[in-house]
Amino acid sequence: MNKTVCIDKGHCNITAALPNKMFSQEDQQYEIKRLVSQEKDQVILTQIVLTDQQMEKLSNHPSPDYELLKSLGKIQIGNHLPHRVKDGEKFIYFKVAPKDFDTPCGESKAAKENGITHGMIMACCMYALLDNILKYNIGDICETEREDLTILVGCPTTSDWTSPEAEAKYANLVQRATGVKEVKIIAESRAAVFSCIENGKNIISAVNGVVVFDFGSSTADCTYMLLGRKKIEFSWTLGAREIERLMVANALAKLIETKEDFIPDKESVLLNEDDMRTAKEKFFEGIYNDEDGHKIICEFKDINGNTEDSTVRINREFMEKITNENCISILCDSRTTKTDTWQNLCKEFFEEAKRQITNAGGTIENVVLTGGAGKMDFVKQLAEEVFGNDASIFVESNPSHTVSNGLGWIAVSEENLNTCKDAAKKVVEADEKTNPEILKNNLADSLFDLICDITEEKTIQWANKDGDCNLKQLKDDIDNALSSEDFNNKISEVITEKVNNWKSVFLSSVQNAVNSQAEKLYTPEITAGVSLPEDVWEEINSNFVNKFEISPDEIIRNIDVTSLIRKILKAVIILAFVLAGCTFGPIGAFVGGIVGSIIADNVNDENLYKPRKKSTRQKVANKIRHSMTKDIDTKIHILSDFIHKMEIFRQKYPDMLDSTLTKAFEYTMLKRFSEDENNEKQSN
Repeated sequence: MNKTVCIDKGHCNITAALPNKMFSQEDQQYEIKRLVSQEKDQVILTQIVLTDQQMEKLSNHPSPDYELLKSLGKIQIGNHLPHRVKDGEKFIYFKVAPKDFDTPCGESKAAKENGITHGMIMACCMYALLDNILKYNIGDICETEREDLTILVGCPTTSDWTSPEAEAKYANLVQRATGVKEVKIIAESRAAVFSCIENGKNIISAVNGVVVFDFGSSTADCTYMLLGRKKIEFSWTLGAREIERLMVANALAKLIETKEDFIPDKESVLLNEDDMRTAKEKFFEGIYNDEDGHKIICEFKDINGNTEDSTVRINREFMEKITNENCISILCDSRTTKTDTWQNLCKEFFEEAKRQITNAGGTIENVVLTGGAGKMDFVKQLAEEVFGNDASIFVESNPSHTVSNGLGWIAVSEENLNTCKDAAKKVVEADEKTNPEILKNNLADSLFDLICDITEEKTIQWANKDGDCNLKQLKDDIDNALSSEDFNNKISEVITEKVNNWKSVFLSSVQNAVNSQAEKLYTPEITAGVSLPEDVWEEINSNFVNKFEISPDEIIRNIDVTSLIRKILKAVIILAFVLAGCTFGPIGAFVGGIVGSIIADNVNDENLYKPRKKSTRQKVANKIRHSMTKDIDTKIHILSDFIHKMEIFRQKYPDMLDSTLTKAFEYTMLKRFSEDENNEKQSN
């Protein structure tokens, strides 16, 4: 496959991954390799330093391209950046939705004078990030491959990120900045589910319903997937940064108690939030003692450049106050405002997820917590309160890599969709039992046998009547029999049986072909986690077969009974002339047969009313079955409408098979969900 760099550009951290085909394996499965983004670091901070000169060059370029960014010289990003920058600025917390790309960003004089925006900083970050990846991952990827690269970038699930307009704007900004061939924006939700399924430490599957809660720095995202059937996504701005803001606000409030006229500058507040983030993570990782905690000195500058310190102790009491006593305001799916403590809002977030899933008729077997905030102990406790009786709760062991790892598997599936589909199509088409010609022939033979049965039965009854009977009586008898409810039911039973048998063979062939291809691409964990259940396969197959309809009423309505009667009439006339010719020997019988055939080919309706002797009728009746089944033209004529419909189906079959396989593979790739067409459009 073409090389694809998968990037999880979070509000605070960045990780990257690269799908890699394991050629040593016979099945040529893939692995997802974590990329180094800075020297030896696989996880780097979403931070960037620009000098005043660099900001001046960026002026009037809201979406800078690769050549311009290359002319700026070295751009520092990630870890180990200076706390404060002389003749420049360190930018943090600059990730925003595409609609806000043009909003001002930065507190320095140079940033304001040169009109630096969030979009500019995001472009600089992506440019420098890819430069680092190409520099520090020699052997896996290099600079000479830049123009042929595809980049997959994750984004939150809210509409201000996932709308077609937003995705196009974000992709354009990244592509211009990096100079790569193509950029795709993928919802982080789909990536997170893929990654959680692939993680062999927990047995996670989307078959019975899995819900993944991704707690990032800026948002909390919920994704529920019931494989092939349901998908529910929503996002609240319940990010971990809100906790860091409260921590700094408490430190600032403590300072203002003694310095009432102190007005901090924005940059110092942001820098303290950055420090508090590190302190918060260390606390929840158990590095600080719960009771004693750790003392943090927050240095604030005021608007005049004067510096004041405020000291706080990060311990259990302080963190409980921050998360369970102080209130914050957030947005739910970018619309509704909610105000409460972080913990109360987190519990409400879980309850909202459970409500939506339950109302949609979904089931929850597994709950996965990922993202940095997912490591906070009370988050799991709240999840257990809401879901504990119904589902297993798992905390991802490598939350920083969840999205980038999942994006890697999406890259594998996207790249190989058409190849897998074509390979599966060849397997199905090579199976003679799935050939629509088989279905047509089986149905045609069975339907014609039913018609022959009725015709033979009624002809024998007609032949055995006493006295002279005409063919009009036989025609009426056959007409009535073919239009009877009993005959309609027999045709329905035959159609149902033959179609269902063919459907079963077709479904089995498609199912085996799709699963076989999935096994070649994915790890055993992913294959098991995305193997479609039987009810989804039945739905896929039902939708396929329902695209053509065989109506018993139409078949009966289009049976040409007159052609049957004419055939019987022809047999009667020929037989009469043959019998007459027997008086003059074999040559006379031969000539009589020829004359009878010529006359029979030119009969008219008057022949229907001409009485026929019982002996002649009986001799015809004894031969009628053999005569009908032997005459292919009669069969084709009688079933002409049915054969025409089956021919249309045969012509459409390749496209219908392609559509069916596409749907099946998109189900297994977590890209399509049958009960939500809107989500099908959004899952790209």
